[in-house]
This record gives sequence, C-alpha cells and structure tokens, in this order.
Amino acid sequence: MISAVVLNYRTPVKTTQCVKSLFGHINISSIIIVNNDYDDCDFDFTEIEIKKFNIIFLKTGKNLGYAKGNNFGIKFIYNNKISHDYILIINSDIIVPKTFSFSSLLNKIKNDSNIAIISPKIIESNSKKTQGPYFKEYILFVFIETLLPILFLARKKIESIINKKSRFVYRTMGSFLLIDSLTFKKISLFDEKTFLGYEEHILAEKLNISNKRFYYYADQFVFHDHGFSRKKQNSKSIDQFFFDSKIYYFKKYRKANFAMIELLKFSQKLRHFLNKFR
Repeated sequence: MISAVVLNYRTPVKTTQCVKSLFGHINISSIIIVNNDYDDCDFDFTEIEIKKFNIIFLKTGKNLGYAKGNNFGIKFIYNNKISHDYILIINSDIIVPKTFSFSSLLNKIKNDSNIAIISPKIIESNSKKTQGPYFKEYILFVFIETLLPILFLARKKIESIINKKSRFVYRTMGSFLLIDSLTFKKISLFDEKTFLGYEEHILAEKLNISNKRFYYYADQFVFHDHGFSRKKQNSKSIDQFFFDSKIYYFKKYRKANFAMIELLKFSQKLRHFLNKFR
C-alpha cells in the first residue's frame, strides 16, 4: 500500500487535478495534502471523494520549503500509524495517467533489495521532453561546463539517449519519488537544512551509506507542468535557495574543501556574467 504526500503552495487547482489523477489507482491507500502556506486553501473535492479515497488535509501555517514541508506530511503518516508500505512524494503539478501502473513500480522495488527509491519517466507537459534522471555532479565539471556550454548540451544529449532504458541512476527528479518507507525512516527522511533544491542529491548520498539506490523505470510515465508552483515565487529567490542548497550538499555530503566551494561560487558568478552576453 502507498501513502501519497502532495505538497501544496498556492496551487489549489493544480493540487486538486494531481490528487484526482491518483483516484482509481488501487495501490494508493491514503492521500495527504499538505498546505505549505500561512493562508488557508480551498480544494475542489466532494465529501464522498474525501472519504472514499482517504484524503487527509494538513496545514503547516507557513511555507516550510520542500524538505520540511514533505516531512511534515510523512511524520503525520508515521505518528498516526497510517497503514502503508511505501510513501509517494508527488508534486502538485504532476498528472498520473489512468494507464499508469503503480504495480509495475512496486513489483520492481519489492524484488530488488538494492532499490530504495523508484521513479517513472517524467515528461514535461508542454515540451514533451523527458526530465531526468541525472548523473552525479562534480564541481570541476560544473566549472568546465560554465566555460564551455557545448559540454553541458552534450551531457544533456547523452542523458536523453540512455534514459530510454530502465536502470539504476544517481538520482531522479523529486517531483515523483516512490520510496520504501522503512528505508526512508532509517535515513531520517529529507534533510531539513535545505529549503528548496538538492533534496534528491542528498537522498542519493544518504542511501549510498545504506547500500541503497535510486532506480529509473522507463516503461511508465507521468506528466509534469514543471515549475508551475515556482511561478508563485520570486525567481531570484528561487535561484538563491537552489544555490544555498547546492553549497550545503557539497559541503556536508560530498566533503568538498574550501577551494572547491570557492570554485563553485566563482562558477555561479561567472555563469550569471556570461549569460548577459549569450
């Protein structure tokens, strides 16, 4: 059984659509909607739907960010002993097609003890491009790709070619993560020191300690209106959140030294400068 956590930040229509796309998928036993904001939010569900599909509404009272907001819902599941074996972290801007088979993903994760997190192919709703999975990042490569953007494009091309097949990967996108609940609890859920960005990278490093990994299941797909919820926020703030998380990830989980962190900071400044002329 799967308990789904849907984090809502000022996207009630999208959240409603996302949750309703989960209806009819028999593996979903409960749906936790976390309103990650100080304002109340109205969702378009009938009382029958709420009872039939076991929808639970939670309020954080403020924007806790991705990691802490999702943990808010996950801890509720654990603390209230809601019956489940797996936790689905799903963004409010994801739509799960009726043809989607959760059973396929569950069979794979159940039969391979190395898998802790499994994700399907994630297709961007407008461009129809596949989002992720992704290689492990290295600061030196980040710097080189900043100087030579053609290498960045080449990496993306390689990723798009090899992502046609199911395989173990470093990490997938955090917009759809089907996670083994026991393993998730053992690694203490999401690291709440980040507000937005690099949550999946951090999970990959935490899983590595337990000899567990991400798996990309290419035979199933969902649609993602990528960045819809971010439109509600200042883009400069978003960029800063991501970069702060990036620094934290490399410092704590990749043990990057002072010189490497300074190179990463320089790469960020250089990228902003060069973008003015591209």
